[in-house]
Amino acid sequence: MKPKDDVQGLLENFWTAKNEAVDRLAASNNAGNGAQARNAKHMLSLTDFARQMFIDAGLDESEVLKNRAIPGYFRSSKNWDAVAMHKGQLVGVVELKSQVGSAGQGFTLTLNRS
Repeated sequence: MKPKDDVQGLLENFWTAKNEAVDRLAASNNAGNGAQARNAKHMLSLTDFARQMFIDAGLDESEVLKNRAIPGYFRSSKNWDAVAMHKGQLVGVVELKSQVGSAGQGFTLTLNRS
C-alpha cells in the first residue's frame, strides 16, 4: 500500500470510529466531549500505525508494545500508546492526542502532563 493510501485509511478509520462513538454515546445520553475522549477507540488505528513505523524501521514486533506504562522522572509511571524497546533499552515512545474541537486546550494539557 502507498503511504498516501495508509494515511487515507487512517483518517477514514479515525472519523468512522469517532462518529460511531458520538452516536453510541448520544443514545446513552452521555455525548459530551469528555466521554468521547475517554472512549478513545478512534485512536486505535493511529496507535497501530505508529507501532508499525517502529517495526518497519527494524524493530521486532515483540519490542514494540501498545498501551504500556513506563517510569518517568516526574511521576512513578506514565501510560504511553506505543513503547519501543531494543535490547532492553527504550528507543521511542508515542502518545497520541485527539485534538478534535479543543486544539488549544489539548495542547496545553499535553505540555503540562509531559
